[in-house]
Amino acid sequence: RTGGTLEGVVLNDDGDPRPGRSVIVQRMPNAERQHVLESGDDGGFRVENLEPGTWQIVVMANVMDRGASDESGEGMASMLGDMLIETATILDGETTSVVLGTSEGRPVEVTGRVTHAGEPVPQALVSWVPEDSSGMSDLKMSVTGEDGTYRVKLHHGGNWLVTVQNDVGTGRQNSIEYLERVPEASESHGADFELPGGRISGRVKGPGGDPVPHCRITLNVEGGVAYGSFLGGHYTETTTDADGRYDIPFLRAGRYAIAAGGPELGGMFGDDAAHGRVLQGDLRLSEGEWLEDVDFRLEAPGDITGVVKGADGQPVADAAIFLRDDTGRMVERFSLVSTDARGAFTYRGLAPGHYTVFARKGTLASASSLPTRVRTGESARVELQLEEGCIVLVKVEDRSGVEVRARVSVRDAEGREHTGAMSMDEILERFGEGFSSREQRIGPLPLGRYQVRAETEDGREVERPVSLLRAGERAVRLRLP
Repeated sequence: RTGGTLEGVVLNDDGDPRPGRSVIVQRMPNAERQHVLESGDDGGFRVENLEPGTWQIVVMANVMDRGASDESGEGMASMLGDMLIETATILDGETTSVVLGTSEGRPVEVTGRVTHAGEPVPQALVSWVPEDSSGMSDLKMSVTGEDGTYRVKLHHGGNWLVTVQNDVGTGRQNSIEYLERVPEASESHGADFELPGGRISGRVKGPGGDPVPHCRITLNVEGGVAYGSFLGGHYTETTTDADGRYDIPFLRAGRYAIAAGGPELGGMFGDDAAHGRVLQGDLRLSEGEWLEDVDFRLEAPGDITGVVKGADGQPVADAAIFLRDDTGRMVERFSLVSTDARGAFTYRGLAPGHYTVFARKGTLASASSLPTRVRTGESARVELQLEEGCIVLVKVEDRSGVEVRARVSVRDAEGREHTGAMSMDEILERFGEGFSSREQRIGPLPLGRYQVRAETEDGREVERPVSLLRAGERAVRLRLP
């Protein structure tokens, strides 16, 4: 094949060319191939001989040119706020054209202010994704100023998932999700966001009782995930200060789990960790409450190594690896550890204790391993087998049959939560294809018996057992009382 050609132009809000922008063209869903170039004087760019398929185009400030990178302000939040994303389908022997920076339809200018306890929150990244988006080309972002105000131009009205992030940086974020209804017929809309007042803080110490600085801290919402949500409502990645202390603000009332320790970025690059990862769950927070002294005492870590095979007994490459501790909670909700070409993996940075392991790839899923004991300085070993799994598609409706948004939980016969587990490939696929606010997609799951539960924001609940007897997809519709 000769491949296809991608040509495009980068424009500003007024339709004028934007030269000197970094243009990244990457093969989806896993960005396994990338081309990096720069928009010309006319804002144009062109890439030839691309493999047919789906490609994502990301336009951002030219990080190699200080003048361009400073164009929209300093800091990573400002850089992200000025980013443009589009998706294109490349066909063999044909030219595909894209325009970034303008959109069709009836645009709506949204303005607002992000505050906490009435005070402005500056340098917060405010991201907008529409209901049933077709991909990250629909993503719009803005950054708050010193007075907490922001401005963003959406290409249409409707329901939008809004994520407000502060403390944006490499390996760091504190993200709170909202739903916002933007009137279809309006040319402007106001949307203020008052960040919640809950807070959790604590201190991390090592085996000898000394504080652990720069220690990775992760917060997740416990329980199910609302569809239309990517992060479960709130997600935090941060680190401890020089005295081993951490502080996570802007939390809603609810249940949370916090983990400390382990390798940076979830072991994506196979890094070793000085301390094993420890989880504390079922942290219940009421409105405006501050949970202090949620402390950790870390130990020297151990590892789990293993191999993943298919039903034919052959090794499976690029299978995502997930671990649960002895409480059944996932050590990492987002798996960044996968098998190599030999089907082998090493999961580093684990606190001493017992773990179960499972794997996923595409439509394949493994059953959980038997409990495996990890000891300091040692490597435990497991072997997993992938089989065709079942993906559960959950919709929730009220008594009149109208679909409603709800938090969905899928638990197995052991009471272990499966909603929210995603591999890196699944994350990239979601970014390429978009999110649905009408349906929750869970899996693939091993065949077996599960309990599916939904809860609305106003406290209504419904639950039913579901048996997954065949591979493929299983639609589950829950009706609220």
